[in-house]
Amino acid sequence: MKKITLLKKLTRIKRYKHHPLIHRIHETHKISRKTLFYMKEYGQKSHVASVILKESLPSLIIAFIIGSISGISLQTIGSNFILFAPLLILLPALNDMIGDYSMIMVARISTLLFTKRIAGNWWISEDIRKIVRTIALVAILSAIYIGLISSLVAYLKGFPFTLNSFVKVMEVSILTTSVMVSIVILISGFGVFYVYKRKEDPNNLVMPVMTSVADLGTILIFALFVALIF
Repeated sequence: MKKITLLKKLTRIKRYKHHPLIHRIHETHKISRKTLFYMKEYGQKSHVASVILKESLPSLIIAFIIGSISGISLQTIGSNFILFAPLLILLPALNDMIGDYSMIMVARISTLLFTKRIAGNWWISEDIRKIVRTIALVAILSAIYIGLISSLVAYLKGFPFTLNSFVKVMEVSILTTSVMVSIVILISGFGVFYVYKRKEDPNNLVMPVMTSVADLGTILIFALFVALIF
């Protein structure tokens, strides 16, 4: 009963304020500090839905504008590679993959900040470096896999296969992924820290924008490498 009373008291604490009650409940009842933190930030009095809507609306508007630009860009460059089947298969897969990595980056940095595991410059944090190394490695392996699958599917659908075209597809896939993952990591890091310093939740503000930036950036960088390599 005492445990329930303490948890109810925790949910009434003002948001953004550190309180010793978190440490007390953690030590007494062995409840994760992360769980207690989110109970405090999004408790019964916090109106979660309205908070998320209020914080996310400007980002969603920006994301909509960027998404519209990326759609127009895709329409513009479509004629340059519409006859090359592997590229048509490759682009949506790269677009989706890089967008996912942007969300992972924002979520992981936000979690590290809220749990006080980052102090000072974020780019020298070992936790951040570990995340960056993991994302970079997985991204390159995924780019190779997607390039292989795109070429294979195109070949099975009757597109003529040559070693030269296969190498070019792999180059576009790996280079586009490398450049965009680097851009996503940098923008996500600075964006999350900027929003966090303003005492807002980066998950609500930065994540929608980053997915749209990843979409637009992927299309533009992809088109650039297609023009240079093909």
